[in-house]
Amino acid sequence: MKNAFLGIENLYTKDGLNKIAQANFLVIGIGGVGSWICEALARSGAQFVTLVDLDDICVSNINRQVQTHTQNIGKFKIDEMKLRMQQINPQIQVTCIHDFFSESSCESILNQKYDFIFDAIDSMKSKCILIDACKKKQLPLICSGGSGGKTDPTCIEIRDLNRTINDPLLFRVRKNLRKNYNFRRYHDHPYKIPTVFSTQLPQEIKSTNCSPQQKINCQSGLGSASFVTGGFAFAMVSYVLGKIVHAQDD
Repeated sequence: MKNAFLGIENLYTKDGLNKIAQANFLVIGIGGVGSWICEALARSGAQFVTLVDLDDICVSNINRQVQTHTQNIGKFKIDEMKLRMQQINPQIQVTCIHDFFSESSCESILNQKYDFIFDAIDSMKSKCILIDACKKKQLPLICSGGSGGKTDPTCIEIRDLNRTINDPLLFRVRKNLRKNYNFRRYHDHPYKIPTVFSTQLPQEIKSTNCSPQQKINCQSGLGSASFVTGGFAFAMVSYVLGKIVHAQDD
C-alpha cells in the first residue's frame, strides 16, 4: 500500500496525509450521501472511521449507494461498507455501530473524541438531536442537506446551516432547532455549522409506477441519483480534509 495514497500526499504533503491517517472520523447514516463519504475517506488515506446505521440494503438503494449491488440485498449497509473500505485499504480500521442515531443512542455514540463528524442523516428529528449535542459538546460537525429531487451537481454549495436555501429538509431542521433547541432565528446569525446542499429547487416526481401512497414513502416522493449524492459527499470530505490538514493554521 506504499504508493496507494501518493496522489493524496502530492495534494496535501506527507504531513497532511499523516494528519488524515491519524484523524478519527464518525459517519452517521450510510445511505446515498454517507456511503460516498466512506468511499472518499477510504480512498484518501483515512485509517480510523466509525459508521452508524441500522438499515439493510434493498434493491431501491442501488441507484445511489456505492456499496450496494444485486448480490448483497438484505445485508446490513454498514457491514458491506466496511468490507468495501477494507478492500480499498486493508489497513483501515472501521468500527460499525449497528444502531440508528436517536435521543436514546446519542450519548453512547458520541462518547469518544472525533476529529470530525459527518451528518448524513435523512431524519429531521435525529439531525436536530445530533446538531444540538455537537454544539453542547463542541464537536466538529458537517451536515448534509437533502439530495432527493436534485439533478444538477453543479448547484452544490457549502454554506452555514442558517444560510442555506431551496432545501426543505434543512428548512424543517432550522425551524425545529429554533423552536426546541434555542437556536437563534435571524438569518444573519450564523450557526457555525458547515452544511452541504444544492441551490437547485427539488424536482417533482415523474414516475407513474407508484401509487400516491407509495410515493410518500420513496424519499418523500423525490427521486435521487448517485451523481448528486456523491457530489454532496465529495464536497463534505473535501471540506473536512482541508480542516484536518490545516488545523494548526486556523
